[in-house]
Formats: sequence, C-alpha cells, structure tokens
Amino acid sequence: MQHIKHIQRINPNPENRFSQPILKDGLVLEDIMVENETKRKNESKINEFKNLCKTQNIREIRKYIKRNDIINSLNTRELNEDFPINEHRFVKRNGLLNLIHDANISTSSNEIVNGDIATQRALSFDQTDEQISLEALNEKVNKLYDFCAQVQDFLIQQFS
Repeated sequence: MQHIKHIQRINPNPENRFSQPILKDGLVLEDIMVENETKRKNESKINEFKNLCKTQNIREIRKYIKRNDIINSLNTRELNEDFPINEHRFVKRNGLLNLIHDANISTSSNEIVNGDIATQRALSFDQTDEQISLEALNEKVNKLYDFCAQVQDFLIQQFS
C-alpha cells in the first residue's frame, strides 16, 4: 500500500494519453499544439532579428545572434543579399552564424562594389541610349499606324 500511495502522491491526477485522438504522425493534440507554439516563437524571433538587421545596429545584431540559437538556421547568402550592412557580412563558422567585418564590402551609394566608375557610366549610357531608341521606335510605329489608317480610309472611299 505504501508503494501505491507513493505513486499517487507523485502524480495525483494521472493523465490518460490514450484517451485523446491521435492526429498526425502518431502525435496527440497536445503535442501538436506545443509544436505549433514553438514554431510561432521561432518565427517571431526570426522576424525580430530581420527587423534588427534593417536598423544595422551591429552590436545589437551580434547580441541577438549569441542569445538566440534559432538564428543559426538562417541562410547566410540570403541574409547578406536581403540586409546588406556596410563593411560587414554574415558567415557561418562551425555551424554558428556570425557577423564579421569585411573592408571589401561597402553598401554606400557613392561607391561601386563590382567594377569601376567607367563601367558604371557605360551601363548608365546604355540604359539612356536604350530609352531613346525605344522612344524613336515608338514614334516610327505610330507614324506607320497613321499611314496604314490613311491607306485604309482611301481604299474604303475607292470601293464604296
């Protein structure tokens, strides 16, 4: 009897896990609810981290990376493309996300990262030249359309 009392004292209200319906992959409803809650918490931490990256506060980003393990699951390439931080980039070292200083990276609008100033000017010239040629082509098409409309009117008058 003492043994039974000891068990009852430890767990006075035993739960019968088999009374709940088994839903997905053998999990009970409570397990699924806990799983969904952790997913929501992880998503909120990731969204908070992305908002922090938009502010570009290096110190706070590094603190957040150290304190939240879920951040290590993010892709460094996507982070570097989505949130360019001046002279810093995201890397993974031994599976852990880090924000390192890299002097070769600059997100300043005055500096050109990939190429020199002559290349940038050539690209901008091509874009403006392309716009001019599109405008000229559009003008020629409109003139041709007007000419076709005049020919159509003339033929209608001749054969009516």
